[in-house]
Amino acid sequence: MFFFVNLLGLVVFLGIGVLASRNRKAIQWRSVASLLTLNLVLAWFLTSFQIGRDMITAAASGFTELINISYVGIAFVFPDWVNVPQMNFFAAGRLPILFVVPLFDILTYFGILPFIIRWVGKLLVSSILHPVKVAPEADTIATLSEGGEREPFFSYLAESILGAGRLVLIICANVIAIVALL
Repeated sequence: MFFFVNLLGLVVFLGIGVLASRNRKAIQWRSVASLLTLNLVLAWFLTSFQIGRDMITAAASGFTELINISYVGIAFVFPDWVNVPQMNFFAAGRLPILFVVPLFDILTYFGILPFIIRWVGKLLVSSILHPVKVAPEADTIATLSEGGEREPFFSYLAESILGAGRLVLIICANVIAIVALL
């Protein structure tokens, strides 16, 4: 039963992709099948072999450590929210966003994340699979401001933190509204 539910999920996901496509005739089904096969082989490897499970455990431990580091910052500002037997929803699930989102933005600002994305994309997608054809001028990760200069780091960081704060408030407002309506 579990297999069929997953298979149905794949079919629905592919169907949504086809329905949302602007040019269905340009879909390269061979590439889609290659990516799907790669995904299934990767899932099989990560779940069937000890080294795969160790890789997943290491990644999970890394993200757990990020969240624990964010709790140190939250405990500094709101000690009575963190040092309790049961943290509230806001402190446990939403406030870490204020650390994690700016961290990834810092990695983007210094070009580390775009570098990783670019090379993984070149190795996996561009050179192996070619799922879609993209014009070189449309193949960008990020662009500089109109003047061609990079925004100062602390301005960039402040915008990142404010954006993360807005995200936290939007998520909390939606949760409150949904729970209130139930």
